[in-house]
Amino acid sequence: MKKITGSPFSWLAVMLILLEVTAWRVLPYGRTPGADEVIRNQVFHRGWPEYIDVEYGDEAPVVVLITNSQGVAPEIADSSEIAPAYVRRGLETREPPAHLENWACSGIRASEMELLSMKAVERGADLVVFAVAATNFEPLPQMNLDFPFSDIPLLAGDPAIWRWLPDAAFAGSLTTEGMVRRFVQLHSHLARSRFAVLDLTAEQMSMRWHRWVLGKLRRPRQRLDSAASDEGSIFWIDQRAALVELKEAGKRRGEQRGLNDSGLRERLESFRAFLPRLRERLAGTGTRVLWIWCPVNTGVIDRASLANVQRFIDEAGEVLDDSSIPVHDLHLSVEAERFLTPGHFDDTAHEAYGRRLLEVIDEELGR
Repeated sequence: MKKITGSPFSWLAVMLILLEVTAWRVLPYGRTPGADEVIRNQVFHRGWPEYIDVEYGDEAPVVVLITNSQGVAPEIADSSEIAPAYVRRGLETREPPAHLENWACSGIRASEMELLSMKAVERGADLVVFAVAATNFEPLPQMNLDFPFSDIPLLAGDPAIWRWLPDAAFAGSLTTEGMVRRFVQLHSHLARSRFAVLDLTAEQMSMRWHRWVLGKLRRPRQRLDSAASDEGSIFWIDQRAALVELKEAGKRRGEQRGLNDSGLRERLESFRAFLPRLRERLAGTGTRVLWIWCPVNTGVIDRASLANVQRFIDEAGEVLDDSSIPVHDLHLSVEAERFLTPGHFDDTAHEAYGRRLLEVIDEELGR
């Protein structure tokens, strides 16, 4: 007994256990409400493994919406007034009813969409709805699990989806070391605390220092009202100044948002790598896919870029047709006057967009 208590290894084990318990109590991720409880992830880019870890006690169809920041809509304080909320309420009133989970992540990338689609299949979702834009497909050199800002890449540490990883579009950048690291981070609160430490460090410094100190820009997190703590929290520091700084940096780069010829080719290449793998992954699983091109703000896109957006949709549509995936083009469905920011629209447009999404989902479900 004395040998055990006097062993440095024993004391190290005790210390690690204590640190693990402390991290479990301190980190907010374990308290993240699930996608069945709330209509958007309340910790924004974090807590994704917990947010999508949902189980139902009935046999109702499950619809998973994988979309970008338009489905988060941080500008809309009342989450009941965002488009996915209208879809959820509509599906709940149908006979039979269906469940809607909003897996919307700001700035979502193809690598994140791949991982989420794997998780949706593993969960046995009946329908996966992609509502995305051309710019959500990063160039192939950036299609890896280190490029995204969210903690969705932690899902690569889930053994339940490992059988699909070798065929992913990002598989060329996936290493054994990376899978092991994400497995440890997914299952250890202590290992995962690195995210919180880096987030807190980034929140305390000007963004001009991020790349030098942290290796890359770590965007400030828009604080959603539903995630706020009345007592204050180190995880929800007031970041209004940082968000203003980010907006000003965008202005210095130019207000116009577009898709040039080079960007068009790069993103089409990524889409062509992404879509066939998605189709093969879903074959024989019973999970269907519905594709939607989400609204674009024509007021901040020049004519040449808008033509490239249409060209992307047309050429991507040929790939979708070959895969027999139903597609709806809604990229011109919201007037420029309804946009509050270059990419996000007001509550009136959210209601109209939500009802349109509900229509196409109803149609796909055979309602």
